[in-house]
Amino acid sequence: MKVLLFLALLAQSLTVSALENECGELAEIEGTTYAISASGGDDTATIQCALDSATRQGIGTVKLARGQFNVTSLKTVGFNGIFQGTSKADTVILIDNEFANCGETWADAAPIIEFAGGNVAVKFMTIDFDRP
Repeated sequence: MKVLLFLALLAQSLTVSALENECGELAEIEGTTYAISASGGDDTATIQCALDSATRQGIGTVKLARGQFNVTSLKTVGFNGIFQGTSKADTVILIDNEFANCGETWADAAPIIEFAGGNVAVKFMTIDFDRP
């Protein structure tokens, strides 16, 4: 009887909590991947939320679907995983020029996409600027 009780308590303590989508209808959790769809507008908040939520929940991949993702800037601390699109031709992050601060010298430039304190692979996408 004690063995059964111990096993029941052990099984209960090993139960993995479900991952929670904290980022709205343009984001879905599929296994261990946050899948993000483009909105046709500013996608900064959705992508930023997915990266931050993935960091908190230990989700290993944030994947952008086909399309153009308009962003102002992204900064994530401690994300360990993959930030990816579907292909270089099919997934484009378009940076809004108003938020690009190139500065007068290289040292004055502000980062537009920054991953700090983690281990990130960025792949299968094109990052471009909205040219005037």
